[in-house]
Amino acid sequence: MPLLRSKVVWILAGFALSVGASTSRLTAQQGTASVTGVVTDATTQRPIQGAQVVVAGTNLSAVTNQSGRYLILNAPVGTRDVRVQLRWYGPLTRSVTLTAGSSSVTDFALTPSVVDLEGTTVDAITGMQSRNRERGTSSGLLEVASDITPAAVTSVSDILSGRMEGLVLQDMGGTVGTSQRIRIRGATSLSLLNGPLVFLDEVRMNTNGQEGLFAVGGQEPSRLNDINPNDIESIEVLKGAAAAALYGTGAANGVLLITTKRGAAGDAKWNFYAEYGQLEDRTDYGTSYVSNSIVDGSAPFLLTNSSGDPTSINRRAYPFCSNRDVADGACTQEISQDFNTLLDPRTTPFTKGFTRKFGMSVAGGDDRTTYFISGEISDEVGVIDYNTEDKFNVRANFQSAIRDDLDAFVTFGYTSSQLDLNSNDNSIFSPLLNGLLSQGVFFAPRADDPDQVNRSNQGFGFNSADLQEFLTMQDIDRFTLGMNSSYRPLNWLTANLNMGMDLTSRHDFRTLHPDKLPTAFFNGSRESARTNNVLFTGNGSLSAIRELSDWVLSTSTAGISFQKSRLSRTECFGAELVPGATSCGATRFVFRVDEDFSQEVTVGGFFQQRLAMWDRLFVSGSIRGDDNSSFGELAGWEYYPSAEVSWVVGEEAWFPTADWVGELRVRAAFGVSGLPPAFRQATPLFDPVTVSIGDEDVPGISLGAAGNALLEPERTTEYEIGFDAALFGDRIGLHYTYFTKTTGDVLIESRLAPSLGLTETGPRGLTETGPRNLGRISNDGHEIGASVAVIDRPSVGLDLDVATSFFNNEIDDLGEVTQDIRFGFRGSQLHQVGRAAGSFFQQEVFFDDADGNGKLSLSEVTLGDTAVFLGEALPQWQTSVHVGLRLWDWVRVTSLFEGRGGNAQFNFTEAFKCGFRATRGCAAVADPNASLESQAAYLSSRFLGSSAGYIEAASFIRWRELAVTLRAPASLARD
Repeated sequence: MPLLRSKVVWILAGFALSVGASTSRLTAQQGTASVTGVVTDATTQRPIQGAQVVVAGTNLSAVTNQSGRYLILNAPVGTRDVRVQLRWYGPLTRSVTLTAGSSSVTDFALTPSVVDLEGTTVDAITGMQSRNRERGTSSGLLEVASDITPAAVTSVSDILSGRMEGLVLQDMGGTVGTSQRIRIRGATSLSLLNGPLVFLDEVRMNTNGQEGLFAVGGQEPSRLNDINPNDIESIEVLKGAAAAALYGTGAANGVLLITTKRGAAGDAKWNFYAEYGQLEDRTDYGTSYVSNSIVDGSAPFLLTNSSGDPTSINRRAYPFCSNRDVADGACTQEISQDFNTLLDPRTTPFTKGFTRKFGMSVAGGDDRTTYFISGEISDEVGVIDYNTEDKFNVRANFQSAIRDDLDAFVTFGYTSSQLDLNSNDNSIFSPLLNGLLSQGVFFAPRADDPDQVNRSNQGFGFNSADLQEFLTMQDIDRFTLGMNSSYRPLNWLTANLNMGMDLTSRHDFRTLHPDKLPTAFFNGSRESARTNNVLFTGNGSLSAIRELSDWVLSTSTAGISFQKSRLSRTECFGAELVPGATSCGATRFVFRVDEDFSQEVTVGGFFQQRLAMWDRLFVSGSIRGDDNSSFGELAGWEYYPSAEVSWVVGEEAWFPTADWVGELRVRAAFGVSGLPPAFRQATPLFDPVTVSIGDEDVPGISLGAAGNALLEPERTTEYEIGFDAALFGDRIGLHYTYFTKTTGDVLIESRLAPSLGLTETGPRGLTETGPRNLGRISNDGHEIGASVAVIDRPSVGLDLDVATSFFNNEIDDLGEVTQDIRFGFRGSQLHQVGRAAGSFFQQEVFFDDADGNGKLSLSEVTLGDTAVFLGEALPQWQTSVHVGLRLWDWVRVTSLFEGRGGNAQFNFTEAFKCGFRATRGCAAVADPNASLESQAAYLSSRFLGSSAGYIEAASFIRWRELAVTLRAPASLARD
């Protein structure tokens, strides 16, 4: 703590010096005045709500109400610039002379712009606002309430998908309650999480839903989707270390700033909504085949189901004959039958699911206090009808001007959800796998006894009724609470404080009742885990805004930051469950109980200096220092500097005027951020053991993990440059950014010295491993965005938005690790120097149908000598196109298209389908017309150890959404 106090004193001293250096010009003038007026749209003449009016050089501002009116009190006397700022409107400043005790009326008429220079963002760390024109970084803002059709959005993931350059969401699957991985400008780590930090109303959120989750086949719930998307006003994406340096440790992968809705002065506005939608699985899972030989020459006998339809060939009378057997001359395919268990309506496990929502909100207030209160009930049933989620959300936001110099905002949110999650993907209890691996009869009644289920031809022997018994339940109770306050003791000094808590109470449980599943599972079992995860946030800062001269405005900010994350978990398991019971205490065999605890604390201090010259040229720099409990004991503090420059060239007097170019801004930025090691990676751990001394057994300890006292965070350094321009009479907005970032001190598991006593005695003589800061990863890319006003008339409007990104990821160094790091299915992915992280590598497959009979034997398939590069795991490019059509003021049609490519993926579906020893339905195995490529892929994967044939190009173009919105004409709502 003495070290922490010295750092804080140093930061505050720098702040005091910065403020004191400018006091010669900053003597406050005596007396105050007020400024009032109306802000309207110059094109439509309608009042604008939500515009911010600022007295330049001070911390005084106001937001326009429903009538477009604003009022600023206690403004310093003298000649002042009053500026109005609002997203997608051009800048407008008026010089106003204020005299003591007077009120000046100043109106503004704003002109729309395709370049967003005046949009503002509140920094979750400093609490201060900044305009886009002031920042040298490229950030993306999604104004959910106005830009995105509500019916097209069912979760936060839907808001983010395909709408912004540099942002990629990787699909995890269609299971209800699961999520997508968010990647901003590539991946920076090989062993830590690559997702961004998330702040909700300036309070940090816990978004990790995988901590301690029971195995459900690779699915991943996310706490991010606990948020009701109808409560969200906007989401700002800080895309990398340059933009997120002030957020310090943990922000190397970017930051999401989510802002929920606020009320506005005026009468209460009630909003009621109801939504209904259907879910349907449209995947083509491929046809399965059965080919048989006739043994006695008689007519084939077909086994029929209860409806009298043929379902499969009786394989006892007519032996199975595979393509490989034909190639080896072992049999002749005389009877062939195709079927698709997953698509056949008689056998499919899929149904039409649905989603329903019922919600309401109310917002309003007066000139001093505003409020927003909402509630929503929703339920969703997936395409597997026992995969369900019920959810209840409540939110309340209150904002108050307690005094003329003191504002406060309080937010409260509560989420309750119950999720029933079926197993999926790589699980023997997956409906998908049981269907893929079936051999003609799946979930179908037996022909001789319709009340019984035929298990003999199913992949793992489980039918639909069985799989409904093997469900993982998850109950969530989540509370979020935040308070932000702003105190302005002087018109140039602001004190900001934000505090908050995110508490998630989670109960994961699974009960398997006795005699519900066949054979090994007949005794039943119970497992339960209760997890409490609480995340505390606290940030405090002082900001001074001073005019150093007639053309230079200084903003100095200093502050401290605190974050604490604590997780506690208690779990139990027991087998041989008493019938009818749902408790671990009612089990009689293999009973175990465990308790886990983890905690991470970050304390930091920061200082930021901004200079604005002529309101056109902006330069800023910052430094943040952090100490984190996950750092090694000898690692010390980490410092994260940043610098930005932004120049609105188009507003310079010497800038040439032309019809084809209007606004032009150039920008550049540099920044450093980090990712902390995982909990206890730096800490030595000891295991309890029993030691024999003489004739007695006494307790002792042994070294379980050596830890690493020198362990440091992974550090990401990023540079970016770019420009924003308005072209062709402000009809086209063009945005471009080039970024390059390098992550050093990447954590890599490496072998520890045998002298530590952690050497394994297994057959390979392996040595225990531990994390060390060894590697280096690079990412660079280009981001291009364009907004085009194709048609802009009072009765019709057509807008086109295009966002394109190009990425390059490469591992530069693995340190002392001399071998490639292999992982994935059958070791199909590698971390290799000179290649992208997680690239696919396998031995190439070669085949030669020497006899030309269209069937491959094992001898006709060979492999290359070494594994070769087959594709990257992350996309190399992404493009999205958003089209918006407006007809008058009450019809709006929007559509979103997305394309992605340059990467590969492993076709697990086909690999599983063809890879099991008992499988006979795979086309490569039994389709007489199967391609040679598919036969070679099967044979090489099943018998030779290379899965190269299942690594396929992952490029796609997708029509993501289409929405038609009808609004009642505004005239119906007028008095």
